[in-house]
Amino acid sequence: MFDGDEFMISDGELFFSDNITGINLTSDGAVDTATVAGSDYAIVGSAAAGSGLGNYTISYVDGDLTVTPAELLVSADPQSKLFGDVDPELTFQVSGLKFSDTQEELLDGELDRDPGEDVGDYDINQGTLDLDDETPNYFLSFIPNILAIFAPAPEPEIVVPLDVIDPLGRPIISVANQSIVLDEPFEEIETLELDTDVGIAATTPTTSPEALAGIAPAAGDTSAEDVAGIEPAAGGDAEEEEPSDFEKDMACGNSFLDNKPCNVDEGA
Repeated sequence: MFDGDEFMISDGELFFSDNITGINLTSDGAVDTATVAGSDYAIVGSAAAGSGLGNYTISYVDGDLTVTPAELLVSADPQSKLFGDVDPELTFQVSGLKFSDTQEELLDGELDRDPGEDVGDYDINQGTLDLDDETPNYFLSFIPNILAIFAPAPEPEIVVPLDVIDPLGRPIISVANQSIVLDEPFEEIETLELDTDVGIAATTPTTSPEALAGIAPAAGDTSAEDVAGIEPAAGGDAEEEEPSDFEKDMACGNSFLDNKPCNVDEGA
């Protein structure tokens, strides 16, 4: 720690070319483990070296070695949160620790911040954070920081192409996971085409107007022909009117659907 030239002649003088080139200096405070509490430490001189010193009586006056506190640097971490959320923990970093010292042993208290909950920046301050009363070996330096409060991000707009359709071929619009079905198209009516020229002959009785119309006679004087809207054949009820080609086709189609034989010319 000492170079040996940390001295001065406080009394007396050297003659001619006599000189002192250095002395041996020691101190209990020179070790790195010396504490502030032990200051001041004596610096003891001895064994002066030089030329012509045999002609002198040399005495030494102790000096003082003072151990000053080391800097303990506390730096607040930057923080952020969304508007309306609770504050995050206000943390910090520590540098300047000596030997096996820890921040848990040396520091008490906690950081705080400027008040406010609106969107913006707020200073993070030292608050009550300080050195323990029994920690004289350090002095504390603090570097503040910022807590930023942000507005929540807007909800993303959901845009659905107009040509999106559901499995039934109907256009839909999806809003917030809800489906709105637009005008439903008319469902197609299945058409059955019958080929009456099948060459099937039969001797089944001719279908009556009542059976053809599928209407039972009403009670009273109303006949089945009146209900079905079919005019009776000329000459009275006894003579049945010849079915039209349409009626024959319909009757034959019904028979065909019922897996019954049909005479195309007779309609049944």
